[in-house]
Amino acid sequence: MGAGALYTFVMAFTVGDVQDLLRLLREHPEWRAEVRREVLGEELLSLPDLVRQNSEDIRELQVIVRQNSVDIRELQAIVRQNSVDIRELQAIVRQNSVDIRELQAIVRQNSEDIRELQAIVRQNSEDIRQNSEDIRALQAAVAELVSVTRGMHTDVGKLKGSSLEYWYREHPEAITIGRLRKIRVVRLRDLDLVDAAEESGVLTTAQLRSLGRLDLIVSGREGSGADARDTLLAVETSYTIDEHDVIRARDRAEMLRIAGYNAHAAVAGEQIADPIRAYAREQGVEVFLKGGDFADAEAS
Repeated sequence: MGAGALYTFVMAFTVGDVQDLLRLLREHPEWRAEVRREVLGEELLSLPDLVRQNSEDIRELQVIVRQNSVDIRELQAIVRQNSVDIRELQAIVRQNSVDIRELQAIVRQNSEDIRELQAIVRQNSEDIRQNSEDIRALQAAVAELVSVTRGMHTDVGKLKGSSLEYWYREHPEAITIGRLRKIRVVRLRDLDLVDAAEESGVLTTAQLRSLGRLDLIVSGREGSGADARDTLLAVETSYTIDEHDVIRARDRAEMLRIAGYNAHAAVAGEQIADPIRAYAREQGVEVFLKGGDFADAEAS
């Protein structure tokens, strides 16, 4: 039945017809769906389903909206925290800017200090070079002074030795007292046996030269009665007696014995170290130390 026909059919109904139709629909409820479909159409009939679907969609949308509200609140909290963090970061950045400016000032000051230090170092380097030259000049002067002092020390030593040798030459009894009698100082040229040893070649030229450098030769009589005999002392004098003095006296006394004399070695001076004294004793060399008017003698 088309829309126009339905309209004509409906318009042709009377009140009585409507009452009859209602009665028939109550008596036959299975007809209601067909009548409803014919009267309302598919779109109106599907409207409840659409409403139910919309209700479900609305409920789902409400859930989404509620979730969005939660998410928005969480996002708001995050944004607020971010705002706090940003403000803190801004404060840190501002402080960093202040620190950087202070650091720049320190760096500039350090640069100035470094330049001043470089100038001081350059000046110090110049001073050091000048001081080095002065030190070298001073070293040369000191070396010269040391050389002069050593020369003076040597000269003083020689002077002391010469003075001591002269004193013993004038006071031979300081050496021989209690040791020899009828003492006198003799010269090498006065010893005939040395001349004979030279002529016969018993003594070498080197030995004769060494004997010629002997500081002092003292002659006297050793012992008494039938045992008395002439004796020579080969004496080396030195202000401070050392090992070389002991060796020279020992060797030169031996040369006199080679020539044929009864000779002994002796050293005389102002002072002697204990090890040198012990060495002289080992070598058979007598030690005489000057003290007061006489010398202290120690026989080997």
